[in-house]
Amino acid sequence: MALRRGRWGRVLAEERVRAEFVVKLKEFTRCLDEVLPRPIAEYVVVHELVHLHEPHHTPAFWRRMERVIPDYQRHKKMLLLRAADVEAH
Repeated sequence: MALRRGRWGRVLAEERVRAEFVVKLKEFTRCLDEVLPRPIAEYVVVHELVHLHEPHHTPAFWRRMERVIPDYQRHKKMLLLRAADVEAH
């Protein structure tokens, strides 16, 4: 699964998660693991999963992120610093 410039992933909100989504999530995680340290890859996956509950980057979205990854802001900064590595891959 290729990572596209400017978009780390996309999840559409649905009533239930389909098996196809789980397969894509595993592919996405493997792809991220190739170019990012595990904590940053986990941040990206959690970020996309939070979109299942909060479709936009509202304060509620970031509160959910913080519940799962208390230091998510550090991970986010690390991801931005590694963006060139990801895009080159």
